[in-house]
Amino acid sequence: MLNSKNNTNTDSQAENNGSVNTVTKFLNEDDVAKLKSSNQIAFVEKNIKAGLHPVELKPLSMSDFVQQTDRVMGNTVSLNRPMIDYQRTYTNDKNSWKSQRYSPWQLGAISSFYNITNGYFPYGQEYYYPDTQQKVIAYVVDSGVNPDHFDLKGKVRIGENFVVSEPNQDLIGHGTAVAGLIAGTTNGVSKNTQIVSVKVLDQGGLGDLNYFLMAFKWIINDKKTNYPDTPALINFSINVNGSSVALESALMEVSQNDILVFCSAGNYNDDACNHAPAGSNYTLSSGSIQPINNMFDNVDSNYGTCIDIFAPGKFVFSAQFDNNQVRPYIGTSFASAITAGVGALILSSNPTFTAPQLKDAVLSSGLSGIIGGLPPNTKNLLVWNGYTGPHSTMTFI
Repeated sequence: MLNSKNNTNTDSQAENNGSVNTVTKFLNEDDVAKLKSSNQIAFVEKNIKAGLHPVELKPLSMSDFVQQTDRVMGNTVSLNRPMIDYQRTYTNDKNSWKSQRYSPWQLGAISSFYNITNGYFPYGQEYYYPDTQQKVIAYVVDSGVNPDHFDLKGKVRIGENFVVSEPNQDLIGHGTAVAGLIAGTTNGVSKNTQIVSVKVLDQGGLGDLNYFLMAFKWIINDKKTNYPDTPALINFSINVNGSSVALESALMEVSQNDILVFCSAGNYNDDACNHAPAGSNYTLSSGSIQPINNMFDNVDSNYGTCIDIFAPGKFVFSAQFDNNQVRPYIGTSFASAITAGVGALILSSNPTFTAPQLKDAVLSSGLSGIIGGLPPNTKNLLVWNGYTGPHSTMTFI
């Protein structure tokens, strides 16, 4: 797997206790051959780079959003009512749920049992969410997070930075937008979730596989040290081309520590199985729908059997990293963040859930059969936070 002499490779060695110890070394071809022949080495893998799709970094304006909604307005998709075990994930007492007036469309969408009407854009619906039972930690493994944005004030702890050539700051805005969708006061799903920023992407939106592996190891240790009795999840909105044994091994170890990784399906309008970690047994991957009509985002979102669920991801509104404003974003990274926010709400009411239990709870709470335009062999499941109570009647002038 080594292409040239002195290339950086990640070798993972199985220890006596069955865990995997990941080590990064500079190896030549002879070194690689020796390692591969050792029965003490689980695998040797080239340290590849992975990064964000350009669509997720493209500056967008309100006019872009208006043009998009004009194209899709008027199309509707029929809704099938799912059978939900409400008691399992949230309180059955809808009077204990909180509401947010004039929320962004993506929040109204995930707390609505019905299609959204086109008069509620971009801010206009009410968002209903369960009262937080217990604090939840969301590790955002990304480009960093701006803790001073109004939507995230007091919610962010700056964790480790694995991009040693850069300051521990968000220089491109991706991580800040993801964090805002998970926990933002105005734009976030789970308002009381605490964010821990773990920086692995540079200002070009690129990161080494080795950064990701070290980040997951750091998170496991950080939770044990700082949050031993607090439930946690990870949002990892980064995809690699192809598969990675090292990444899958790291995800398995995270899952064994009762932390579920929420990941993006990818933005290549391609089979998500070609873009790890979508399809991993240890992640929950999200594809993207567009506003207004619950249609599959057939321009940007990946598809296929490796997608677990869909969420709003086309022109969703979140925090900008370089000012106190918000703007629309496009990409499955942001669909993943919204799904992670729903996961945080579930964890708050069910703090002892294991990673597989949390994944099952998010999926069993989804709305089935309402997404239009899906390619074959793609699960028709839309994320939903379980709210079935009444909605306020709102008048728009």
